[in-house]
Formats: sequence, structure tokens, C-alpha cells
Amino acid sequence: MPVSRLLDEMPAPEVTEWEAYSLLEPFGEDAAFLRMGIICSVLASIYGKKGGKRLYPKDFIPNFAAKVLESLKIEGEVNVQSPQELKETLKAIHKAFGGGGRKKKRKK
Repeated sequence: MPVSRLLDEMPAPEVTEWEAYSLLEPFGEDAAFLRMGIICSVLASIYGKKGGKRLYPKDFIPNFAAKVLESLKIEGEVNVQSPQELKETLKAIHKAFGGGGRKKKRKK
């Protein structure tokens, strides 16, 4: 349904109720980002370096999902990462899992 039609047919209080509901029970891509953030933080905790920096779900959620994090009051500071910071975090996780550099292609 197009947004214009939705706004024409749905009263403002109902739109507000849906917005409030989505903050309590995220759905769509917001929920997917949150689920993947939780999975990634658990894996990083399990396989990361002992005594290393603790990583939270927020550390794995793209910047545009910061609103979701704030509304859910996820533990820890809300630290929105830049693309470069996210890349460095992923490199550190890759290294913690025993990953090395890029593999050289074999010559045939």
C-alpha cells in the first residue's frame, strides 16, 4: 500500500499506535538487524580474544538502526559506528576467528 493511501485511510491515532508498537516489538528490517546484532555479539563473545573488548549487538547494527537501539534501551552506550569503524570491527572478529590475510590464487 502506498504511503499516501495509508495516510488517507488510516487515522493518525492508529498510525501513532503502530509506531509505538514497532518500538516495543520491532518488525521488518529493524528486527532483522537486531537479531543479527545479537547473534554476532554472542559469536564474538564466544570466539573473541579472552579479556578483549566486550562487543554488544549495537556494535554490529548499521548506523540507520540507531533509533531502534535507543528505543529498546539496549545495555551499554549507544555507539553508532562509521562504515570504517564497522570494517575494523569485522576485521578484528575475522582475526579472532583465526582468519588470516587474503588467500593467494593458485596458478593452474
